[in-house]
Amino acid sequence: MLDKITARQLIKPHMVIECSPDGELGTVDHISNNGTIVLAPENGEAHQIPLDWVSSVDQVVHLECALEDARRDWASAPGPRKW
Repeated sequence: MLDKITARQLIKPHMVIECSPDGELGTVDHISNNGTIVLAPENGEAHQIPLDWVSSVDQVVHLECALEDARRDWASAPGPRKW
């Protein structure tokens, strides 16, 4: 797992976010001031995930969680977070 500071420095807008082992969750829109990754809106809805979920960053952002779990636990923006 990456620490939040390093993850924040490496993650850039438009990077693909992938869940291990099942595939693509979405793309990065930006990192919010409160330290969450805001995904690019899909179907008019934006979601946020915590930087704590990031395991590594290369050409894509890798998460240490399954796609189904990420979709269950992400937070819609704006609104209360589930973490």
